[in-house]
Amino acid sequence: MVASKVGLASSRGVPCRVRRLGGRGSIMGRMKTFQVWALLSALFAGITAILAKKCVETVPTNLAVALRVLVVLAFAGAIAVATGQTRVGDVTPRAWTFLVLSGIATGLSWLCIAAHSTSSNKLQKVC
Repeated sequence: MVASKVGLASSRGVPCRVRRLGGRGSIMGRMKTFQVWALLSALFAGITAILAKKCVETVPTNLAVALRVLVVLAFAGAIAVATGQTRVGDVTPRAWTFLVLSGIATGLSWLCIAAHSTSSNKLQKVC
């Protein structure tokens, strides 16, 4: 069921139609939006780990990580261009600091996944 109502858009006071997905009985109706995104993030993180494990069977670990980074870069760049978010000059030094730290944490996470995948090759394969 899709419910909708008329509301005001931000500070401009322009009327717009606001749509809420789901009714009381649906999953979206019972969960908050951030919970849905958090669950989807966890789902895709799990899929990433499984696919990385399959990849490590045939591609050297560090090369696999480098190639995945290129794919993510292209994907994220396409999303930024499609949404018009391309003004890199507007990013503050503080934001750059956190972006760099976040990127390092992401890279270390991927390396840990890759290291786990190669070290667990002696164990029974899950996929």
